[in-house]
Amino acid sequence: MKTKNCCLVLFFSFFLFSCNEEETTVDQENQIAISHYIQKNYDLSGNVIRTIEYELAENKIVSSVSTVLATSQTANSVYAYSNGKLASISNHTNASMTSQSNYLYNSSGDLIEMRQNSFDASNQITTVQKHTFTHTADTIFSQWNRSTDGGATYSTIANLKIVLDQNNNRTFFEDQTIANENIDRVVSIYDSNNNLINEQSINVFPDGTTAVYPTNVYTYTNQVNPLALATEATYGRKTFMMLSHLQTNAINNINARNCTPNSMETFSTDLGDGTITFEIENTPFNVNYTKISDYKTFNSGNLFTRFSLEYFFE
Repeated sequence: MKTKNCCLVLFFSFFLFSCNEEETTVDQENQIAISHYIQKNYDLSGNVIRTIEYELAENKIVSSVSTVLATSQTANSVYAYSNGKLASISNHTNASMTSQSNYLYNSSGDLIEMRQNSFDASNQITTVQKHTFTHTADTIFSQWNRSTDGGATYSTIANLKIVLDQNNNRTFFEDQTIANENIDRVVSIYDSNNNLINEQSINVFPDGTTAVYPTNVYTYTNQVNPLALATEATYGRKTFMMLSHLQTNAINNINARNCTPNSMETFSTDLGDGTITFEIENTPFNVNYTKISDYKTFNSGNLFTRFSLEYFFE
């Protein structure tokens, strides 16, 4: 993730992360069960152009199907678990596996490796993205290595540092890219309910100079965010925070929504000197939960992208 290059492009992807119940910060008592939820992406006229439907069991994602409506092209993912923890996510297009992410944990249940294999049409591994993690008392050190020859040899892409607080909120992140020697940092602040409320990006250049940009600010409703229930039941907050930098850095994806216990009410950023704005509308299911969240991004007052999430409960 390169914070200084936050792009205004909505990226469609499946989650990469994992979970166990002990890591969950969302209150488990009287928790509602989600049967499935649907993400819809719209064109600028308000027509749905793509859907992703996620099927859940005990609030864990077990599969998803992405459909491009204009072509009816579909892609699906299958989530496999072992001892209550995510073991793999397998992605398929036209019945052929395109990629698979595999998760390895130590005896304490902490993630120590996430490896993503990409396959060609002959089902042979081509590119491998390997993310390893070393856990110390106060910092998690990570290294990102890539292989383009099926895993025979690797090159290091970046070295990273991650700091989590006592609630497994990622309060500090540092990414040192080998190619350009830049260091990107993100400092994050959370409220008493573990919602991200302030996010500050800092770029440190090879000559020691710094740039502080952008700053993101979030506010929340009192309603429970069902997406956080699914995220934490599927992945676990600690592992999610360890891998959250692998999400798209497109700012209009509003990544914070994935793991905030309350539904987001507003989001603002100084990226683009105030030309980029957001509108979030939440439709309640009852007094406690959100049924639909609709996210719109505007560039200089003009609608740029829109997507929504609708939840279905058992």
